[in-house]
Amino acid sequence: MVDTSAVGHDDRPNKRQFDDDAGGPGESRFAWEPSPEIVAQSNLVAFMRHLGVADWPALHARADADPAGLAGEVLAVAVWRMPVLQATSAT
Repeated sequence: MVDTSAVGHDDRPNKRQFDDDAGGPGESRFAWEPSPEIVAQSNLVAFMRHLGVADWPALHARADADPAGLAGEVLAVAVWRMPVLQATSAT
């Protein structure tokens, strides 16, 4: 089971930080945050389940340990949508 409470939340020091002028406890730095139900249905959580990682830090650890392998997994599960080109007759 994926711990969806931590998905998308990363407090590592090298994470790009926004100004923390939220105004006080319980207020977000972001205009919108998805509900736990939306997070649980996200493509990211589905990908984490596919990989068998339990949470966001585990996904980061996997990426750090084997970036090429993780990129291969992304390409393996990605749905590519390409426009269908139809041949036209030049006659």
